[in-house]
Amino acid sequence: GGPQARGRLGVAGELRRRESDFIGGLLCLLQQVLHEVQPKRLFHPWIRIPPILLMCPIPYGVFRGCRPIHLRWLDVLFPDTFRQDFAEFHPKIFDMLDDPAARYINLQVMRDGAKTTLIRAYMAKRVAYKLSRTILYIGASQDKAKASVGWLKKQIERNKRFSQTFGLSKGGRWTDEYIEIKHGPEGVVITVIALGITGSVRGINIDDYRPDLIIPDDTIGDDNSATPEQRHKLTQLILGAVKESLA
Repeated sequence: GGPQARGRLGVAGELRRRESDFIGGLLCLLQQVLHEVQPKRLFHPWIRIPPILLMCPIPYGVFRGCRPIHLRWLDVLFPDTFRQDFAEFHPKIFDMLDDPAARYINLQVMRDGAKTTLIRAYMAKRVAYKLSRTILYIGASQDKAKASVGWLKKQIERNKRFSQTFGLSKGGRWTDEYIEIKHGPEGVVITVIALGITGSVRGINIDDYRPDLIIPDDTIGDDNSATPEQRHKLTQLILGAVKESLA
């Protein structure tokens, strides 16, 4: 009953609490895997289970221990990119992105809300799982779109934890605005193209695959939205040529 005993009890209680959170998180993760992960993707012989499991979508707030696991794959696979704590709304963004029923998503996030960073990671996830074959990344200018495609290039070239886990490597074409990623386990090539909003998006068809993921990221700039006419033209581009290009 002395201070030393009470100290030991306090440590034990803290360990039990952490263990409870950890076990709860694992149970939540296991439940989600059993219900949502396709067996063929879970049991591919080339998959290293821990990072794959960490990329499984888990609805935010299901269990107290789930929140760290929900975005844990970002810390594990992209530690140089995700160095700060996540905001409360970040898991909800991935819930929307992972929703198969949501064909069109409009994310409006305040400045410094990490929208572009999260979208880049989502693009990498689509490549890793071969969920996309042709991706268009559209910015206010092609140079701005190149920066995000360049981030993905860097992950393939230098981030061995990511590229080797999923069997990804450089393809035949590897430029600032157009990259081909070889998906070794699936035996396919995934194409990612950087475009400006005023670039030509119609008619893109790579090896019979039209764009199945189109990301217009910060397409509004001073040069294309200063007048009502420019804003109307930009709206027509997004809801017309860009939207109709989606497979």
